[in-house]
Amino acid sequence: MTDDTDVRQHYDLTLIFTEPILGHKKDYKTAPHSYFYKNAGGHPILRDYHVMGFLKEAAQALNDAYGDELRSILTRKVFIEPKEILLTLPDGAAISIMKRPPHLIRREGEKVETREETSEAAPIGTTVSCELLVYPGVEAEVLTALLEYGRMKGMGLGRNQGFGRFEYKLEAASNGNGRQTR
Repeated sequence: MTDDTDVRQHYDLTLIFTEPILGHKKDYKTAPHSYFYKNAGGHPILRDYHVMGFLKEAAQALNDAYGDELRSILTRKVFIEPKEILLTLPDGAAISIMKRPPHLIRREGEKVETREETSEAAPIGTTVSCELLVYPGVEAEVLTALLEYGRMKGMGLGRNQGFGRFEYKLEAASNGNGRQTR
């Protein structure tokens, strides 16, 4: 809730996945693949720290443009709400199990093993919406640059293989002047 003394800027953020997004949680004792966290109603969710982790990874990648301290600035000045962010699947779609290309597991010495991995996957067109509460010192242009990084890199597991890429809508919630859509 905002009032005249609130120094935060409020942004509504919507991510529309253009590639499947993969589940984050790995617990090989209960499931042989990574899977999504679920809310109390059993619906798949992302957690606020998944979005923050993505922003911090993007900040680290953009060190040359924004400086080494951007990652720590984000930690202190950007907050994500709600804590549990619902994945909204396209009409008629369901979470599926996707096989990912094998990757190398390096252990001691020269021994190398390949392991095929499987993950729960939310389909293309899945959306998530959350609010960014941003304290002074982080401008909308910086948030846009971080989100642009995500358009190409993605978020979640398998992002090095092209999973989790997205389009986004970033809108200033307190007024219509800061509206940014991409």
